[in-house]
Amino acid sequence: MRNRTRIVLTALTIGAASSPVFAERVIIKCQSSCDPVVKAVETAGGTVMYRYKYVKAIAADVPA
Repeated sequence: MRNRTRIVLTALTIGAASSPVFAERVIIKCQSSCDPVVKAVETAGGTVMYRYKYVKAIAADVPA
């Protein structure tokens, strides 16, 4: 039973480590409206986490 558990845990660890989906957290400063930048981030597979209120910038997770 212990060997079987080790094999399963090793397989899960290898599968997670070889996953091609990694994200980086970034802050992107916009020159004017952030709408085109938000669209570009989402088109690239990223996620906008926050739109700043007093500066023209967004926080996003983008594929690495």
